[in-house]
Parts: sequence; structure tokens; C-alpha cells
Amino acid sequence: MILASVLGIFAVFGAIRPAPDLAELRSEPALVAPATAEERRRNERESFYGLFGNYEAYVKAVYVVDGGENDAYRAWLDAYGDQYQFYESASGGYAARVMGASVRIEVLSPQKLTHPEYRSFNFLQRGKVVLVVTVRGSGHYEDLAAIISSDAISAK
Repeated sequence: MILASVLGIFAVFGAIRPAPDLAELRSEPALVAPATAEERRRNERESFYGLFGNYEAYVKAVYVVDGGENDAYRAWLDAYGDQYQFYESASGGYAARVMGASVRIEVLSPQKLTHPEYRSFNFLQRGKVVLVVTVRGSGHYEDLAAIISSDAISAK
């Protein structure tokens, strides 16, 4: 009886998966650079749902973009502003909610380039910025949620 109950719980929770999955996140439009940009790195993680924790799927793309911070922001906002309806966030940067999706674009301080994840981009010359676009899935599969955080760091 106990074994049947445990198996029933696993069957129910096994049929439920966190959403969206990695393939859906990869197709998010904001991951496509709307401006002349060179993609330098892409990190991905599939979602995991279990008894010992839940992990949301995400895709993080790192671009080097010609121009300044405003140019990089303007390129993404012009290309995707109608879709995401960005507004200035009280905590800085831009944010949006679209059909359950949370979207955030944030300018990082130059100190962020000292973080190991960004250290390899510290060689940038004047007139270049690093733009990081992250799409993170959260919530239920039926209620697609994504977080896009774009971090632009201007080279000094």
C-alpha cells in the first residue's frame, strides 16, 4: 500500500515538468542579436524538477557589440520593445512582463568585468560593450515565464 502510494506520487510528479524546456528557451527572439554583435559564449541548463530542488532552464548568450551602452540597449529595445513592452525598472535597467514572462535588461558596473564569468572580456577596446542576454524559464509549463537580463558594460 505504501509502495503504491509512493509510486503514484512519483507518477504524478513525473508527468509534471518545469517549463519551459531548454528547446523553447533557445527559440526566444531576444537571444538573436538585432545589431552587429559577435556572440562570444553561450551557456545553457535544462530544467530539473525533483524532491531535492528545482532548477529552471536557462540560456545565457554573451555578445560583444560595437558602440556604447546606449547603442547596445537601443538595438535590443528597438528590435524587441513592441514584443516585450519594456519600462524603466525601479531597481535600474529595464523590465517587462509579457504573457507570464519576466524580462529584465540591466547595465552592470565595470567592476562586474572582474567576475570570473566576464574576466575574459576585460580586454575590450574603447567603443565596444559586452551585452549578456539571459532567458530563464520559471513557473508552470502552461504559464510560460522567462527572464531576459541584458547586461551591458562599456569598455573604458
